[in-house]
Amino acid sequence: MKKTHIIAILVIVVLALALYFMRRGSDGVAVINLVDLFPGAAKASTMPADQALHVKVLDVGGDSRTAIFMHPTSRLTYKDVLVPDDAWLRAWVALDPAMWDKGGDGVLFRFGVSDGRSYEEFVNLVVDPAHNPNDRKWQPVMVDLSAFAGMRVDLIFNTNSSPPGRPASEQFDWAYWGSPEVIVQR
Repeated sequence: MKKTHIIAILVIVVLALALYFMRRGSDGVAVINLVDLFPGAAKASTMPADQALHVKVLDVGGDSRTAIFMHPTSRLTYKDVLVPDDAWLRAWVALDPAMWDKGGDGVLFRFGVSDGRSYEEFVNLVVDPAHNPNDRKWQPVMVDLSAFAGMRVDLIFNTNSSPPGRPASEQFDWAYWGSPEVIVQR
């Protein structure tokens, strides 16, 4: 056998093994990294958007993630996203640990999908580490998007400045969506 044939066979075997190991994980394979798409997303906030929304690495309890800072009240919309089959939104939410002892009242994290005709909300979660020690970590968020498979939709992330029923207070509301991505479950 020629040397070039052996090299070609080795390359094919290596690629096949890489694909096998990428697909076999139960965590799913990231197909849309929303942090990478952040610059093109539509941004709205009660503050100037360049101050209220940006990307940074945040460490929460020794778990570092590339995250999107969304100071409440803010909205981030990824427009016209083609949802693959078996898709899920996977993300984590947290407040900056530097704010935990400052006396804030928490943040309402919301996520929904719009098909252009209607909006469906899937996440409505209050994170309040100042008053709830269980919120002093990244909180996982998983949303089944399979109902939208093959459709182009808007993925809409919101942060609101206070839990429902409380007066709006933006003090110490340094809210983050960590490592948001659309994954495919295999």
